[in-house]
Amino acid sequence: LVNSADNSVVAKAKNDENGLVKFKKVKFKTEGEFTYKIREVKGDLPGVIYDENEITATVKVTDKAGAKTAQVTYDRQAFTNTYKAAATSLVVKASKKLAGATLAADQFTFELVDKDGKVVGTAKNKADGSVEFPALSFDAAGDYSFKIREKNEGAAGYTYDASEFDLAVAVTDNGQGQLEAKASYAKPAEFSNSYKAGTASLVVDAKTVIKKGPKEEDVPVKKDQFTLELVDKDGKVLHSLK
Repeated sequence: LVNSADNSVVAKAKNDENGLVKFKKVKFKTEGEFTYKIREVKGDLPGVIYDENEITATVKVTDKAGAKTAQVTYDRQAFTNTYKAAATSLVVKASKKLAGATLAADQFTFELVDKDGKVVGTAKNKADGSVEFPALSFDAAGDYSFKIREKNEGAAGYTYDASEFDLAVAVTDNGQGQLEAKASYAKPAEFSNSYKAGTASLVVDAKTVIKKGPKEEDVPVKKDQFTLELVDKDGKVLHSLK
C-alpha cells in the first residue's frame, strides 16, 4: 500500500487462501481526501504471470464533532494473476534393420502420424539403423497418441515393412511451471526390410558356317543339321539347340 502523495510504502500484506488481502489499519489525524496505490509485488513463482496494474484507493475522511470517519472507494476490485506451465518437447525414436544388403544413411523414410491421421513429423534412418524424429512440442497437459510407420517408396528389390507402431505420450504439469512429457511405446518401433535382386535373362546367339576353302563359297547349312550346346564353367550343359 503506497501513499500517492510521497510514494512511501505504508503497509504490506499477503493474501489468504480465499484471495482476500487485508492491510493493517491506517490512521488519519485530519480530515480530507487521501489517495493510495495498491500494487502487487512481483515474485518468482514458476509459471506465474503477475498483475502489474495498480489499484487506486481514495479515502475520504470527515470529522464530526471530533469523531472521524473514513470512507474508501476503489477504481477496481482485484488483482488477476495467470499461471501457465512452460512447453515441453519429446524426441520420438525408432530403428531399422535391413537383410540382404548394407544399410545406408537416409535410405528409408518414416512418418509420425497423430490420431487424426495427419503426418506431424518425418525422419530418415542413420547408417546404424537409428531413427529420430524432429522434437515434438507440447504446450498443454493431456494424453496424446501417435503411430510410427515406414513410407513405401517402391525401390526395386526391397521389401518394405508395413507395420505401424503405437505411441502414447502423457504430458503433465510438474507444479513448478514446467510441462513434462513421457512416451510409452506399445512395443519397440523396430522396422525390418529385406533386399533381393531380381532375376536377369540373357539371349545367347550363335551361327554355324561350313567353309570349303579360301576362295570358295560356303556350303549351305541345312536345318537341324548340327546341334549346339551351351555349357557352364564346369562343363555342365545348360541348353542345347539345332
